[in-house]
Amino acid sequence: MRGAVRLAGWLGIGGNGGRLIRIRTRYGSRFDLDPFEYIDSHVLREGFYESEVFEAALGAMPQNGMFWDVGANIGLHAVSMAHCLPGSRCVAFEPSPREFVRLARSIELNSGRVQALPLGLSDQEALLPFHVCQTNSGRNGLHAWGEQSMYTTTLASIARADDLVDRGLLDAPNVVKIDVEGAELAVLQGMTGILARPECRAIVIEAGLDALSREHPINILLTNAGFQMRRLERREQTSHDLDNFIAERVACS
Repeated sequence: MRGAVRLAGWLGIGGNGGRLIRIRTRYGSRFDLDPFEYIDSHVLREGFYESEVFEAALGAMPQNGMFWDVGANIGLHAVSMAHCLPGSRCVAFEPSPREFVRLARSIELNSGRVQALPLGLSDQEALLPFHVCQTNSGRNGLHAWGEQSMYTTTLASIARADDLVDRGLLDAPNVVKIDVEGAELAVLQGMTGILARPECRAIVIEAGLDALSREHPINILLTNAGFQMRRLERREQTSHDLDNFIAERVACS
């Protein structure tokens, strides 16, 4: 994979307006990747990005369960879940117009068994400014991280997860992956009804390094909802100031 990235550089493949490299991940899902995009480059080099997140979610899923990927980006986790669990139902939430186009393409490449929604989730229903990073799509979000010149700003439709379920628009999930660049708590605050459902088995979430402390608001919210958090060990050679966690429902005695 490293050779493919180097070759792409020599040939001028990728980057703005360039051609993409089609690959199959270690889990069998297929994607068209830009070797000059941060997340894509890790998949090209190592076969996946944040595989610990995917495997934690996969391990918690029932065979015919519902998986929500909140902050889906190009669909790496949602599409791979649909591939590995053909009986599952997967919903991918992605508010960035640029990444949503790529998400739709990823779904098409993999037989189309994922429902893609151009929505972000939070604790309110609104139309909000959304910041799209030009150098690393993993930094897209409701808040800009770093120099404003690195971002363009668009408007994104934002919904509450509980509202989508209560209105009958979506079935409640068994497993939820949340990676929304600092807005994770707001997503959880908008899905307290879902968290109270016994069929909701696990939340796989990105959070600060101190998320396991008793005072951390994410840990407090999930503990009160009947979940127990643990840290996931990073597997790929990623550099990040946040960690990944899984919160699993505590079995009643």
